[in-house]
Parts: sequence; structure tokens; C-alpha cells
Amino acid sequence: MSEAKSLQYKLSLTNEEMVAMIDKLTAAKNNLNGKATDFSKADELLEEYNNRDNNQRYHNATAPSQLAYDNAINELKNKINLMLLNHLKKILHIIKKLSSICLMHTEQQLKVCYKHKD
Repeated sequence: MSEAKSLQYKLSLTNEEMVAMIDKLTAAKNNLNGKATDFSKADELLEEYNNRDNNQRYHNATAPSQLAYDNAINELKNKINLMLLNHLKKILHIIKKLSSICLMHTEQQLKVCYKHKD
């Protein structure tokens, strides 16, 4: 990553160097050994909750029991939303960085082009 960051300040960055760095970062990302979070069970539970009007166990339960179930579902929704929000923030941060790098690189290329015009 530090090597990639150093390229953003290189005035004579070539397309080949940029492609090579992107390939290197992509390979590093693909070699990550973490596992994706499995949301299938959470999705099933949320779908079941959304159909609680047809669930006799829910309707025949005591109010405190229903409230505990409702609260547990809301907690699950909040955790999923928080995780998604964190991912979105990271993605937006990366997009902002890449945009500034591309803009800076474009400005540098334009300066080089205008120098050669004169």
C-alpha cells in the first residue's frame, strides 16, 4: 500500500506503472484469507419476522415475549445497518482518495502537455 501511495506523487507516472500497481493491489486483495460474513440465517430470521402476522406463535405469545423478540430483531437490523454503513464509509473514502489521485495525475499530465505546446 505504501508503494501505491508513493506513486500518486510521481510526476512521470506511466499508464503501465499504474496498471502494474493496480494488478499488485488486486492480487493482494484476492489473497486475503478472511471469510465473507454469511447473512443467510439473518435474512431468514428477518423474513420470518416480516411475516409474523401469519405466525400463530407470535400472536399467542405474551406481550413481554413479543417485545423481547421485536427488540432482538431490531438489534439485528441495527448491527447489519451499522456494518453496511461502515463498509459504505470505507468505500466512499477509497473513492475520494482515488478521485484525488486521478485528478492530481490529470493536472500533472496537463501541465506537461502545456509545457510542450509553448
